[in-house]
Amino acid sequence: MIADPFRMTVKDTTLACGQSLKTPEKFKLQLFPIDNNIRRVLLELNHNPYLELTLRPRKKISSVVKHLNVKWGFSRKKSSELMLFPYEAQTENIVNHRKWTLKDTGTSAADVFMAIGHPEVFRLRLVCSYKSMEST
Repeated sequence: MIADPFRMTVKDTTLACGQSLKTPEKFKLQLFPIDNNIRRVLLELNHNPYLELTLRPRKKISSVVKHLNVKWGFSRKKSSELMLFPYEAQTENIVNHRKWTLKDTGTSAADVFMAIGHPEVFRLRLVCSYKSMEST
C-alpha cells in the first residue's frame, strides 16, 4: 500500500484571527509558477520552478517568501518582490486574488491554508516581477 503524502496527524492550531481549528502537524506546500514566462525565467536561472516544502502550521508565510528570495538570489535585488497567490490565480485575474509577501509577518501557513479554503492539496502560485528576474 502506498502512503498518502497528504494524510498527516492532525492537531489543534490557533490562527492569527484567534480561531482554533484542526490542522495537520505539518503541511506539504506545493509551489507552481503562475505562468510559462515565470517558469521559463526560473529554468534559465537554473532554478526548479516546481517546489514542495514541508511546513509546520505556525510557520510564517513571510519566512517562506524570504527563504525563496534568498535561495533564488532575489533578496539582492531591491526592485524584486516575490509573491504567493492561490493556486487558481492566473496572470489575467491576479488582481482579483489575495497575495502573500514578505510583509505578511503575522500570517502563518495555517492561516493561508484556511484562507484558500483548506484544500485537499495545499498549492500556491509563485509570482515575481519580470524586470527584476530577467536582470538577475
